[in-house]
Amino acid sequence: GQQATAAGGVPAGLLEGARTFFAGRYAEAATQLAAVSLPADAPPGVRLQMHLLRAAAAYAGWALDGERDATRRQEVAACRRIDPGYAPDPAVFSPRFLRFFGEVR
Repeated sequence: GQQATAAGGVPAGLLEGARTFFAGRYAEAATQLAAVSLPADAPPGVRLQMHLLRAAAAYAGWALDGERDATRRQEVAACRRIDPGYAPDPAVFSPRFLRFFGEVR
């Protein structure tokens, strides 16, 4: 379905999921971010941020079952497909997540 978009064409659901993530409510953020669907013509930067936040929310939840680990890895792999040289901002993401992000190919 159609989702509301904020300034710059960023879906409102992505912004809300980001706010929830940065408020430390990781499980809630993961649920919100999973519900975001981007249009096929969404800019690469918007797609990359969606996958990055999904990976970070799943990682921060840190329930180490296989399904969640696969989700984290799939989202990071999606970031790599969009921009192979991208690295998350160390001022924003934890050293543990940055190491994880760097390990996934």
